[in-house]
Amino acid sequence: MPVYVIAPAFLAGDDAVEHLGRFSYFAVPVRFDDRDVPDTLEITVGPDGSQIPDAVASGNQEGEMATHLGPGDRLLLDHHTNTWFAWTATGAQAIASQLRRDLVGKSLTPSQLRAALAS
Repeated sequence: MPVYVIAPAFLAGDDAVEHLGRFSYFAVPVRFDDRDVPDTLEITVGPDGSQIPDAVASGNQEGEMATHLGPGDRLLLDHHTNTWFAWTATGAQAIASQLRRDLVGKSLTPSQLRAALAS
């Protein structure tokens, strides 16, 4: 599953919905013999297009968040607040957050999202 992060151009003032995020990594669920729950292998794409196993994260948060995506939505992460969004055709809907629980369940236009992340 592709995971996107909030794009610097968006934070700098670009209100185009298609510029909210940029690709960060592919999240691939993996299971290790000594663990009862799946973990996540993060695969990045190198400058030459090669796929590079980059990190292993405990748990399968990306997979859990993906269950909240509608058709055509993309998984978008704001690292600073650890907030997961469904990146939709009109903006973003907050799925879960560690630091901005007030956003969860809200649909935000690009300008509303930028203001929320700046506050």
